Amino acid sequence: MNRLQAEEKSRLALYLNQNGCPVQLESSPVTLVVEQVLAVGMNMVFDLSDGRSGYMLDAFISSRLKRPTRIKGVQIKTPWGGSGISLLPGDPRYRARGGFYLIPGTGLGFPGSEVLNKLLSGRCRLNAGEEIKGLIMAIDAQGIPDDVSDNDRIVVELSIFDGPGDRFSSQFTLCVNRSAVRARPRKEEMREYFQSPSRRRRALTPS
Repeated sequence: MNRLQAEEKSRLALYLNQNGCPVQLESSPVTLVVEQVLAVGMNMVFDLSDGRSGYMLDAFISSRLKRPTRIKGVQIKTPWGGSGISLLPGDPRYRARGGFYLIPGTGLGFPGSEVLNKLLSGRCRLNAGEEIKGLIMAIDAQGIPDDVSDNDRIVVELSIFDGPGDRFSSQFTLCVNRSAVRARPRKEEMREYFQSPSRRRRALTPS
């Protein structure tokens, strides 16, 4: 059972205990913590003009490892099942200036210092004991289902995978925006939020 993921171990132990074969799992320390940062307008799923959908998750990630690590993958599960969600790549025109992430078909974008996509794609290290906040920006090849209404709330499961393949998951509540992204008001609202002195920032640099 040592090669199973923690969630699989728990399910198997429950099944065995319920069927007359008592087992006890050794508790393993949590090494990565993933949490949602509750901020108005920052956790959302929205329509794109080309029929796809966009995701923004405001996340806090904390390492309790005693060594640096690289995150090797990320997964976002939606209530409507299978999808082709992938991390939004940075705009190559801004690579030399720290990166920039632009939502397709809109004027809305964020500098690389505010986005965790590099970290989640394994291009940056997360140091031992490090804590970091930032946006996770993703694109789904599928659109939002028609039966999901504007301003609804949905719960998605965000999972990140470290080098050895261990999974660390958390639930995020997202607001649904079925209208076109209003670039100017949204940009002003987000700029004010990220310029708040209470928000920690850290520029991610490749290592």
